Amino acid sequence: MADGSVDEIARRRHLHEIDYVDFREGRTESSIAGSATNSVVLESGSHETTSSTDSADDRLSKRSICGVRVSFLNIILMGFGFMLNIGVYNSAGMAQTVVLNTVNDTYMVGYPTLGFNLFAVICGTQAFAYLFGPAVVAITGPKLGMVLGSVSVTFYLASFIRPIIWVLYISAGCAGFGVGIIWTVQGYFVTINSTAKRVLRNTGVFWGLYMSTLVTGNLFYFFMVRAYPAKGHKPYSQADLDILDYRRMLIFSILTAASALGVLVFSLVVHPWVGKIPRPRDDILTGTTPHNDVALQQQTFRGPKEAFLATVKFMFRKDMVILMPMFFYIGIEGCFWGSVYITALGYTDRFGERQEEMVGLAGVFAGGGEIAGGLILGLLGKWMHFNGKDSALMFGMILHIVACYLTFLNTPAESALAETKDWPYIGEPNPYLAMFVSFIFGLGDALWNNQLMAYLGEVYRHECVSVFAVYQFWCALAAALAFVSASFLTLPWQLLGVIAVSIPSAAGFCYVEWKSLRNHPLVPI
Repeated sequence: MADGSVDEIARRRHLHEIDYVDFREGRTESSIAGSATNSVVLESGSHETTSSTDSADDRLSKRSICGVRVSFLNIILMGFGFMLNIGVYNSAGMAQTVVLNTVNDTYMVGYPTLGFNLFAVICGTQAFAYLFGPAVVAITGPKLGMVLGSVSVTFYLASFIRPIIWVLYISAGCAGFGVGIIWTVQGYFVTINSTAKRVLRNTGVFWGLYMSTLVTGNLFYFFMVRAYPAKGHKPYSQADLDILDYRRMLIFSILTAASALGVLVFSLVVHPWVGKIPRPRDDILTGTTPHNDVALQQQTFRGPKEAFLATVKFMFRKDMVILMPMFFYIGIEGCFWGSVYITALGYTDRFGERQEEMVGLAGVFAGGGEIAGGLILGLLGKWMHFNGKDSALMFGMILHIVACYLTFLNTPAESALAETKDWPYIGEPNPYLAMFVSFIFGLGDALWNNQLMAYLGEVYRHECVSVFAVYQFWCALAAALAFVSASFLTLPWQLLGVIAVSIPSAAGFCYVEWKSLRNHPLVPI
């Protein structure tokens, strides 16, 4: 604190005290807040005078680095960190089932559904991490939690360079827990770096950066497959096995390096504020003084036990129960389009020499749909702020139902379980139709995810750690169950499950969204 502030503290001791906590360095300093103005002490020692009615994040998020507001810089860094780490992991996950099926050496013999089994382990440990994630973050802090989680993702990708079955399963468990911690912190960071007016824009920017890896990562895989093609099918010749091994090691070495760079980017994320945590005697805690930031900031300082109990209690709120089908749906549909559908394309022998290339191309088009969805929502954020998010979500539901129907027509029923020469219902499978389906799956997914994250960030801003933990818990649990069923259910049954869950999901979201619009007045942008 600047030396000149000591006299000010002594002079105004009769007023109520508020602790100023520097989130980045953990320092606690006492200052005094009057009824008319507050003096905010920045790291440089300068003072910024603001109205006491302003929220702490509105005042202090105005700080900038190189002309960019720190709050928006955090969104950019989070986007790039997810792009390089979680996005690379997702891109690798799209191809992992097909890749592992080609492994055949003295260390391991792959089989068609090994990738699904690994994803079931990942999603199961993710669900566990979401339940206990807030307690872990209460110990490590948000930033360190993200860094450690991203290291576990890098370890998982590295295990594909020389796959050994027990190493794959151990790294999958570690990656699941790490991804769970990262996503728990992500919800908190996007919320605390956004005002109610800007949460849709920031969510769209983050989502666009994050999902851009689906384009670049899958393009990379596509060109690697073209550069090092295997001529035959299982059982492969020794020459093909040598090509497949070299290609796998090269691909995953590069992806591991990109993921490690993502760890570095996460380490650059900053806490931009000096936030206020009231003392127990403050009127804010008694409810007589309104303050928009107290509950949000206090979440960072809860102990592990408090964080865990708050998450469990929050899980059984009425609106959370109503939204539960939607949480389940996002886990199920993400499992389907992000792994099952793309694997089915790679196992469809009727595509001929292009079948393995289809894996990379489908990921590219899905990523294009995700980016398009993020851009559209970013541009229409103001309109949806006044007109609600239900229209975009309903459009996303229609897109996914259309995509499921086209998948049913264009993809063999057995293709999700193993390589097959069966014909789909339309006869010869159409690769252009398959890419169109990937695009609308990605576009629909962006609409579902962005609307839900924006809604949760606006309505549950002061409980964002708990609400995002509950959301991701049910999502991961549903994905784990979906991957288990993907190892034995044919494609039509999986498509039926996706459609069946989408309808109550959309209905539940519309109910809570309409209720929120009735109960909360709109904030002009």
